[in-house]
Amino acid sequence: MDEREIIRLLDDAEATAGLCARADRERRRVHGDVVHLRAIVEFSNRCVGRCAYCGLRCDNDLVSRYDLSWETVIERAGCAAADGFRTIVLQSGEHPGLDVEGLGQTVAAIKERFDVAVTLSVGEWPREVYRAWREAGADRYLLKLEAADRELYGTLHPGMSWENRRRCIDDLLALGYETGSGNIVGLPGQTAEHLAADILDWARTPYDMISVSPLIPAAGTPLGDLDPPPIDRVLRVLALGRLVAPGAHMPSTTAMCVYGRQARARAMRSGANVIMIDYTPREAAAAYEIYERAACGSTESCRECTAATLDELGLSVGRGRGGGIRRR
Repeated sequence: MDEREIIRLLDDAEATAGLCARADRERRRVHGDVVHLRAIVEFSNRCVGRCAYCGLRCDNDLVSRYDLSWETVIERAGCAAADGFRTIVLQSGEHPGLDVEGLGQTVAAIKERFDVAVTLSVGEWPREVYRAWREAGADRYLLKLEAADRELYGTLHPGMSWENRRRCIDDLLALGYETGSGNIVGLPGQTAEHLAADILDWARTPYDMISVSPLIPAAGTPLGDLDPPPIDRVLRVLALGRLVAPGAHMPSTTAMCVYGRQARARAMRSGANVIMIDYTPREAAAAYEIYERAACGSTESCRECTAATLDELGLSVGRGRGGGIRRR
């Protein structure tokens, strides 16, 4: 699929149903009728970044900042493991004072105590830090490029470098992490050409996970007054991602829930095969406002909603760790 064809499909609202059906068939062909569940623990909402779309940006005075203790992180990972989850995702903002060694020790403790894979999503770091966490036992890393176009990236990430972001992703791949990337749909100034560049990057780069999220405006940010993009446009990007990178894991992101309960099911019918369930303690989860979430209200209710959705679609939960298959 070339750039011209991708742009045509992105701009054709009438193509949504057929494109999503093609992506659904491709997902079933490569991954079967299995959905992988990931438990996520958001251990800190501190961030030095000023990303225009993100509620955690350092300039946002509406956010009450928090840090979970490493003991709490391990306890929440244990709860998820006891509930049958085989992947634990540890996520934070771009924490200015992150205890790098402490995170490595926490990863090692989780790997020693529980039969799980560990994914990190904690932003940009030097290669040596990534190496230390990999040696501690981290299996995967999620670092969304957000925009393959340098100029678009620059307008949304003041003080950040597209080149450094790309360097981080290359380092993660070279160090043997199962590496995830992705984009945001609905950014101001974003065109079909920009989205096509994202999709072609997913085709060229051996990401093991690709995350497609709609822009959900967050209070206290420069983009807080915007509207989310049409859901059909998000689904077309998701479906095209599945078609150009059949082996990648693709989540039905929590941001999709803003469109209502059926949005998650529609994403699963458009190529998604991963769902994340929040295991952050409830009192902290309320402060992890990357965007305004339409959450069920608790881990338990989210699990119940997910189970109902999978039952409706005739899908089952994977029993293994759901490792990356694209590069392997």
